[in-house]
Amino acid sequence: MGLGSVLDGLLSEVSGKVSDVEGKISKLKTAKSKIENEQATSLTEIKQIKKPELGEKWTGTLSDDFEEKRTAAYDNIKSILDGDYEGYIRQIEIKIGLLEAEKGALSGLNAAIGEADSLLAKGEEAYDAVENKISEIRRGLFS
Repeated sequence: MGLGSVLDGLLSEVSGKVSDVEGKISKLKTAKSKIENEQATSLTEIKQIKKPELGEKWTGTLSDDFEEKRTAAYDNIKSILDGDYEGYIRQIEIKIGLLEAEKGALSGLNAAIGEADSLLAKGEEAYDAVENKISEIRRGLFS
């Protein structure tokens, strides 16, 4: 196997990995967007838990118990939306950052492959030039 074939194989492998990483990044960005949209929608919808206002006609122990449970439900849901969702978003952002770094490293490998290919091409040209000179010298010697 020639060096050109080796470089082609490496380029194909690196390109495949870049494509795989880009696919993962795209999926994570989509997931992050969906979580953010769900969070925003849910934060708007949970306001309905506090409706209707109880007003002055709702008084007493049952009213107080109801209001306590309603407030506890609201606080629990808000805690999930603020805490858990933000945690998921942070985890996704960290993973995206790691994948972006991996993609950068792969881009560096891609550049190195390009440089190696360029050096190989220069070497082949120089080899061909030397071969032509040798042929000229031989023709001159044996003419």
